[in-house]
Amino acid sequence: MLIHKSDIEKRLKENPEPIEVTKMREHILSSFANLEFIEEGHIYNLHNVDGTVIEKIPSASTIIARYEPESDWDEIALRYALKYDSTKEQVQRMWHENNIKATNNGSSTHLYGENLQRFITNLKEEEICDVIKPQYEDGYLIPYSPKQDAIQKYWQDLFQIKEIYPLLPECKMYMPLGNKFGIKEIFCGTADILLVYKHKGKWSIMIGDYKTNTSLSKSYNRNNNITMLPPFDDMIDEALSHYTIQLSLYSMMLENLGYDVIDRRLIWVKDNGEYEKIKLPYIKKQIIQAFDIWNP
Repeated sequence: MLIHKSDIEKRLKENPEPIEVTKMREHILSSFANLEFIEEGHIYNLHNVDGTVIEKIPSASTIIARYEPESDWDEIALRYALKYDSTKEQVQRMWHENNIKATNNGSSTHLYGENLQRFITNLKEEEICDVIKPQYEDGYLIPYSPKQDAIQKYWQDLFQIKEIYPLLPECKMYMPLGNKFGIKEIFCGTADILLVYKHKGKWSIMIGDYKTNTSLSKSYNRNNNITMLPPFDDMIDEALSHYTIQLSLYSMMLENLGYDVIDRRLIWVKDNGEYEKIKLPYIKKQIIQAFDIWNP
């Protein structure tokens, strides 16, 4: 059964959001309010109190790319073409088309997840974005694809755990200079899901990120032990490693505000309408080492 508006109303009535959770949300939003995101070009700009603007703040994806080994994609395409009786140009065109499809599919899936979480949190129909609004019918935010089905199932399951509260969807955040980790560079990112619950008497944060990949591993790199660059050279160069770094970066941005981040999970949504939660380790020490290498 899909989550209906009446289900949300019932939960909010029986299990109202604690004031501490509301204050956490307000504090996080106000702390990062000066971070601007421009969709075209995927650009982050930071507006300082003195009126100056720091343009094109590196995102988590940019940071991760620094530690990926260089690849000769022409050679890889040629090798792939010979294996499958094709041409290098045909292979490259196929990759390009698949990348566009994956990006569009991922964007619509993330947008559905963002709007569903927002609706579950505040029940404001008017805040459902124009792209997703046609999917709102009779109190339901109806999924239009198997991966959106998977997101709906994730929230249905989460909905049953009264101790967990949705905090923020699509939370844009950054690490300032003068941070508690001694990192000498500003960086930023956007977490798909922030949840909160009381852990050992303290309100703590769980980070979730939707992933729509066909696979999170790369068999060629695993078979040939192709790793990321130091200090991540104990990790195979593949999506799962990249996401481990990504969610650890998000954790550090929130930890710098004084919050405990006790869980990092991928919400891997699949073409069969199911999802899988994958718990990721916290690799804070390696990330600090990485910034020391990049900005000695």
